[in-house]
Amino acid sequence: MEDNSIKTGKAAGKGKKNKGIQGEPSGRSLKGCPSIKFLGLLEETSTPCYTHMKIEEALSAAWALLDFNDMVLDSGLTDAGFEGEPFTWSNKRVWRRLDRVLYSQEWAELFNSTRVSHLPRRLSDHHPLLISATRTEDKVPSSFIFQHMWIMHPNFQEMIKQS
Repeated sequence: MEDNSIKTGKAAGKGKKNKGIQGEPSGRSLKGCPSIKFLGLLEETSTPCYTHMKIEEALSAAWALLDFNDMVLDSGLTDAGFEGEPFTWSNKRVWRRLDRVLYSQEWAELFNSTRVSHLPRRLSDHHPLLISATRTEDKVPSSFIFQHMWIMHPNFQEMIKQS
């Protein structure tokens, strides 16, 4: 089985943790990769700032969040958002949204709608993500034109009743 994970982005907090993105292509960086067609599932390792954190931890987390956002912007990816519970991970004391779905412009052109639902967690400390992508074909306008002369046809009313 091929490993499609990509370690990319600046290290969180000046060298502590990397962000991981799963999807094509295999490589070390997303920037400048025109062949990204796959939706990316991302586990964000940056830590949000909370009031109970020490000053150094809060500053490190703030830098990590900025680095993470820069990586997403530089990669040209879009966050798909979500439906359901706001958090994707919990250790029963702390709840965080660590997992998210990002997609490329090519993905957006291929699918009209991408929805992400956070499902209830059962066996893991992470909520599973259900990704629904729909593609609707452009409808060709009908070339049917009603001709008023059809009303004069002797079988007109019978044809209407049958159809």
